[in-house]
Amino acid sequence: MNSIKTLYFTIKKWLENKYISNGLYIIGFLALYIFYINPKVDFKEHSEKGIQFEQISLSQAIQKSKAKNKPLFVDVYATWCGPCKRMKKFTFTDEKLGTYYNEHFINISLDGETIEGRRFHNSFPFSAYPTVFIISPKGEVQLKEEGFSFAFSLLNKAKTL
Repeated sequence: MNSIKTLYFTIKKWLENKYISNGLYIIGFLALYIFYINPKVDFKEHSEKGIQFEQISLSQAIQKSKAKNKPLFVDVYATWCGPCKRMKKFTFTDEKLGTYYNEHFINISLDGETIEGRRFHNSFPFSAYPTVFIISPKGEVQLKEEGFSFAFSLLNKAKTL
């Protein structure tokens, strides 16, 4: 009990010192930034439980969408984009989202800053990263969502289509 009291009073003294408390806030913010806001991810890595993005070109995905009569789910990202990294790490790894999307869509992921990403942008304009699209086999945009999205939000929107 004494050690807990001592720890409490030590921390209280530290927080009263503006230099130490400011340093603790900075360290806390940096930890938040490194581990949540801008996590380290590999965009080519496959999720075991989440959405399985196929490693095929856009034209192959469009052909497959038409052949299987399934809509196309396209994630457009940039490798430097913090929200893109969070979606890759936290949203697309969701098991419920993966189960639904893997069954109902042809899933591909495009780096928006590559030649293929720019070609996609010419056909389906967007103004922010990340942007996700659901495109019918006929080529019509059924859903366009710019910015970070949570798994439950993407799942609910897909189920309403």
